[in-house]
Amino acid sequence: PERLQVWIRSYNAGILALRANNTDEALKQFESATQVYDKRAGAHLNLAQIYARQRQNDKAIGAYKAALAILTKPENRAGLKPEEEAQAKQFEEDATFNMAQLLAATSSVPNSV
Repeated sequence: PERLQVWIRSYNAGILALRANNTDEALKQFESATQVYDKRAGAHLNLAQIYARQRQNDKAIGAYKAALAILTKPENRAGLKPEEEAQAKQFEEDATFNMAQLLAATSSVPNSV
């Protein structure tokens, strides 16, 4: 519970920093949140979006993978209310799609002759 409370504070500080267009502070807060409590996908998803905007594709892909590892574990979805389950499903779909786009953009496909 204490780690979750620290996560919540860091996550909320990251959201406030994003709203203030302070990307550096947002990165710091979201990274802190993921280090202190790694059972919620929100900070990873925000990190992935920031990294993608900064064209740090490898970091963005890593953050999406971390988020998906959390979102796809059945034990993490057990007991969710219907609206929470719908949100988790949407996050999973969005993360999968965005990661696929990044993977496609970073892969070099040989030209066929």
